[in-house]
Amino acid sequence: MRIVCIGGGPACLYFALLMKQLDPAHHIRVVERNRPYDTFGWGVVFSDATMDNMRQWDRETADAIEVAFNHWDDIELHFKGVRIRSGGHGFVGIGRKKLLNILQRRCEAVGVELIFETEADSDADYPDADLIIASDGVNSRIRNKHAEVFEPDLVTRPNRFIWLGTNQLFDAFNFLFEKTEHGWFQAHVYKFDDATTTFIVQTPETVWRAHGLDRADVEQSIAFCERLFAKHLGGHPLLTNARHQRGSAWLNFQRVCCKQWHHFNGKSHVVLMGDAVHTAHFAIGSGTKLALEDATELTRLFKQSAADGRPDDIPALLQRYQAVREVDVLRLQNAAWNAIDFAFAMQGLGSGPVTLAGSEVLKAELLPRVERGEWITAFALSEPDAGSDVAAIACTARDDGDSYVLDGEKTWISNGGIADVYCVFARDTSLRPATDGKGTRGISAFVVHAGTPGLEIAERIEVMAPHPRARLRFTGCRVPEMQRLGAPGEGFKLTMRTLDIFRAR
Repeated sequence: MRIVCIGGGPACLYFALLMKQLDPAHHIRVVERNRPYDTFGWGVVFSDATMDNMRQWDRETADAIEVAFNHWDDIELHFKGVRIRSGGHGFVGIGRKKLLNILQRRCEAVGVELIFETEADSDADYPDADLIIASDGVNSRIRNKHAEVFEPDLVTRPNRFIWLGTNQLFDAFNFLFEKTEHGWFQAHVYKFDDATTTFIVQTPETVWRAHGLDRADVEQSIAFCERLFAKHLGGHPLLTNARHQRGSAWLNFQRVCCKQWHHFNGKSHVVLMGDAVHTAHFAIGSGTKLALEDATELTRLFKQSAADGRPDDIPALLQRYQAVREVDVLRLQNAAWNAIDFAFAMQGLGSGPVTLAGSEVLKAELLPRVERGEWITAFALSEPDAGSDVAAIACTARDDGDSYVLDGEKTWISNGGIADVYCVFARDTSLRPATDGKGTRGISAFVVHAGTPGLEIAERIEVMAPHPRARLRFTGCRVPEMQRLGAPGEGFKLTMRTLDIFRAR
């Protein structure tokens, strides 16, 4: 089979490598616009699970990455002068240039043809190809040329970010929060080699403009960030890659989601991979992981088709490829999409139920404040005698005319004690006797503001976790009916939807 891979990023390089190993008779070319040692970005992050998957597909590549990577287990959070450390996560960081060079060398070793400094404007430029992989980035020319087929959904988020680096070294994945007179800034910080750390700064657009950063050049923006995060940098400067557009200015994150992932142009099957077909916000650091998994899944399907005696049934194979990959991608995109705001406000799951089931009034009151970093939210589900078993919830909500009265306790609540708003799940006594006070029926959800009479922080739980945790007590806590989320008794479904979307990884 004649294969052309457009774009010299991880997706194309890894797919080319795996397919050449699958069948050395394949003629495979990778076409890249830049030189071999040009790259954008600083470091990329893999989980230990991603590394395990790579070992199964190509041990030599995994071994080379292991020699070059920086490993850490801990996540550290800095917020309002408090430092919280959580262990056991398992991540590796590696410089993007180093990763690409490893993949380039492996491709050359197995006979893949690498073509650099060549623009690929159209899939029509390769009429002899049986298969064209288009992994030419978030602004994919191939995708845009066939937009009526791929139907991309492009959404630009309002938060601004700048992708920088530093020689200050950190021994954990750090989330740094700093508040200014105009609002919050957050930095995602992780070491990826012996001398360099990725340092991504983001902030709501309103805060960015209030500080005049919309009028600042690169040097002024870097100087601002150095002053803001000085206590974390230890005298080290922040660095930018002059050839790297994401490091040269503040950008908005663009989510890419395509309805169709593949297309037959009359001569070749064209398949989208990586950022050309889907993006994941850096808040969960899974963009490269998704690209590599695209490559491994398509290779797996070609291998399976050959074993089944159907190597030429490419249309059916590509349909299976999309069906399998888009499920995993959408789950991660949903997690990342909400982490854009969630991570910024340290809100965990808290604002998810409002997004899913809140009235327009509640959404207008709460979500903009969360997005601006003004409010922190919390998800109050677990109870002392029930854990996270919704069917065993004992906290009650009594309908009292135009309000509900909450009584009971919640425990192990992330952001407990620092949240401005709690999303609370309670057994709605007005729905008895149909529910008999048991099971998943009859659970309702409510927004409760910190400071509401009858809500107290009964205990601050000392634990190594990325968020403060606490036990909450509700004693005759009166909540207006308008702060109920969804219809009475829909709390269980809302819980499941929230956990399914926002805990997906």
